[in-house]
Amino acid sequence: MSLEAVALRTSQPIRRLREWCATGRLACQRFGSEWSIERSDIARVFDLATDHARRARTIRHGVLAVPANNGTDDLQLAVSQGTGVLRANIAVDRMVIDGEDLEVATWEHPAGSTTDLLALADDLGGELLIDDEER
Repeated sequence: MSLEAVALRTSQPIRRLREWCATGRLACQRFGSEWSIERSDIARVFDLATDHARRARTIRHGVLAVPANNGTDDLQLAVSQGTGVLRANIAVDRMVIDGEDLEVATWEHPAGSTTDLLALADDLGGELLIDDEER
């Protein structure tokens, strides 16, 4: 199945599916520049989505990756306004993941709900990245 078809079926953003494919968290096959997922692996997508939501509630560091051309002139300001973290405590860098040019903001996240972070990621067309390891 194409990532577009899997995204429609599972309600997961294509960017998240692409990240899971690129990092090996999801078994995918690459054909040229496109990823595909076996139908039998759809249950794994739901498992990863559940795990993603659970881990998002407990993160200690924020990492937000957004497309570099998302229309946000100042990602640092957007993250500061969305999280309450001081701008001086938010680092922004550029990187490429799976051929996509991204701006990546990182910061230490204070204890509390990450609902606002998930909404901010969606508003900016980005992805809240969650580290599997506790620090």
